[in-house]
Amino acid sequence: MSLGRKWPSVRCGRILGILMAMAVVCASLSSQARGAEGEVARVAPVGPVFLQSWDGAPYLLVNELLNEGRLPHLRELRKQSLWSEGVVPAFPSKTAPGHARIWTGAPEKVNGITSNSVLYLDRKHRSIIEARRGFYGDALRAEPIWFTAARQGRRVLVWNAPQAWPEPEWMAESGGDGSWRQRLEVVYGYTRDWFGSGVLDVTQVGSDGLELKLGAWKGRFFPGELGRIEVRGSGRRWSRGLSTGMGSGSHLSSAILLPEDSPLFFRLYSLSSDRQVLYHTSAAPVEGTVGLFPGIVAAGGGFIENGPSELYESGGFGATLMEGGEGRAEEIYIDAIRDLVRLNLRSMEVLLAEGGRDLLVNYLPFPDEALHVWYGYLDPDLSAYDPVLAAKVRPVVEEVLEILDWHLGEILEKLPPDSPFFLVSDHGMDGCDRVFLVNRLLSQRGFLVLDSAGKVDLSRTRALYGPGNTASIVLNTTDWKGGIVAAEELPELLDQLSETLSQAVDPRDGKRLVRRVYRVSEGDNEFGGPTAGQLYIDAAPGVNLGSSKMPGPFVERRAPGGHHHFRAFDDPRMLGILYARLPGRKGGQPGALSQLAIAPTICRLLGIEPAPTMTRPPL
Repeated sequence: MSLGRKWPSVRCGRILGILMAMAVVCASLSSQARGAEGEVARVAPVGPVFLQSWDGAPYLLVNELLNEGRLPHLRELRKQSLWSEGVVPAFPSKTAPGHARIWTGAPEKVNGITSNSVLYLDRKHRSIIEARRGFYGDALRAEPIWFTAARQGRRVLVWNAPQAWPEPEWMAESGGDGSWRQRLEVVYGYTRDWFGSGVLDVTQVGSDGLELKLGAWKGRFFPGELGRIEVRGSGRRWSRGLSTGMGSGSHLSSAILLPEDSPLFFRLYSLSSDRQVLYHTSAAPVEGTVGLFPGIVAAGGGFIENGPSELYESGGFGATLMEGGEGRAEEIYIDAIRDLVRLNLRSMEVLLAEGGRDLLVNYLPFPDEALHVWYGYLDPDLSAYDPVLAAKVRPVVEEVLEILDWHLGEILEKLPPDSPFFLVSDHGMDGCDRVFLVNRLLSQRGFLVLDSAGKVDLSRTRALYGPGNTASIVLNTTDWKGGIVAAEELPELLDQLSETLSQAVDPRDGKRLVRRVYRVSEGDNEFGGPTAGQLYIDAAPGVNLGSSKMPGPFVERRAPGGHHHFRAFDDPRMLGILYARLPGRKGGQPGALSQLAIAPTICRLLGIEPAPTMTRPPL
């Protein structure tokens, strides 16, 4: 794929070839036996095995940059690795289900992570409007690779990865004598937010400083040659010096560790010659292995949950390129990304230097976050495409990938040259400039009914999109709390919904909003299951899905953006990446492989038995 240059040719001849190759490879994988006795062959343990995730790295974009001679460290890794023309993600192709597939080697209908939000299993006491976070580990219904390895005697560390925490209840019950807890280390910071990132104009601050409100804590910024920050609360007081500007000599302040090991960082940025702002990161308690995180922070590591994309888009760093800015806002946002990646790298350096671990799982929230912001401006198929703006945006997109490539090179340098290494992503990305608000259509057609307060009236509602942006319709059947749809009514209701969704068009231009509607009950689907709906929507290219129930048009035009939820078998832009440095295996494979093969491969490398739900053969 080329962003703004070669896309048309990709969407013609190459898509058919990719799809045909994908079908061949997937059929081959499903038909392979697991050995004469039905078991994966055991090999001597090797290590450490390093599993790195780049959230949202699209195969087509990454491969294009590689073919252009960019990303030198990934280009070198590719020479040493087994790789394919992408990997097939979950459906919907979202972060939580994609990573669950990678970790568990089980499809979404088995592992329980059917989207970023999942329905509860206890239907008697839960309704269709209730959901839990698919990013949390206690929603898993299949073993993640770190538990499989730890319960079989391997030492494992998992750094801020989706579903790493909290552990499911069943894990303690199936973990034998519990000694696996001594071998599994988890650091996770995504469960509770105390306050989000922020930016304050400190241009005119006097010598007495500026008061800051930081959740339950108070801070004060004092100007000076560079500046100083004080934070107080919980009976403690912290003070940190600040740096300003950008480049290798400037970076975030050293971390302030709030209670529950919550890291907080600050930095000064000059938006112009006469305007300066103070940026602070978000703060959230760190969960997992007690006592591990402070030592990492003291050595210069740590993590930030995400980059400041919301601050960037809201003008906190000045006018964006899309608003006519000259690029300073993008420089600051990318520099903030670089700081986040630098913290991750330092953490990995400390952990690798300690040694003794057999498997390390590391997660970075990029390029996904940045591509959500910029990707749509590079899509020539969108009606708002501006080639002049695309030419300005493309270099900043490339720079994000170059930062990740730098991180990759540094990690590989710290590992033994023959150490197994996996670089993966959970999904690809597509440009969208309109959103199909499915619940609004369901409401207009009488499937969904709201009460006078604008809330779902379960006594009159037969179907709901969501909860959350799940790409699926859940039917309000009588097994749910408050359900009204009887089993004998299901066939007719599914027919009605399928027809309504399939025929949905944008009233402004008559373009179809849905490429295909899938019934979970039809065929041997990997998607669906008890935590998802019964009907799945694959939106048309360029169409994002939304779950708003408020009255209004069911189609809204939006600024171009990057999105992902499409079915990869029909849209190669949803394919993720896989580069696997394995003993005795290297070279490109035709077509796309399944994410489900990654966990069984790691089991073989570690010399352990795969979990019963890991049914695919190793790579």
